[in-house]
Amino acid sequence: PLEEVHLPCAAFARLYGLTRAELRLLTSISLTHDADKTAAEIGIRKSTAKTHLSHIYAKTATSKLADLLPLFAHSVLRHELTGEPLDDEVAS
Repeated sequence: PLEEVHLPCAAFARLYGLTRAELRLLTSISLTHDADKTAAEIGIRKSTAKTHLSHIYAKTATSKLADLLPLFAHSVLRHELTGEPLDDEVAS
């Protein structure tokens, strides 16, 4: 369950409707900034990572890592530092 994931990351996943697999990929990519490297590190095929990433883009209304990673980092850090809920950060 998402509750086992770091709280701000789980809140981001709930806010955007990410699956556990999508969140795992996003969290890892946020550290490596490389989808292919991340796929190898977490033991999934590149094609699976690409599919998860396309779902994440659709759910977060982003289209590239350059937009997605700042959204993720800002949301998680904001929640972590202030305790503010993420529900007001949905992209319009």
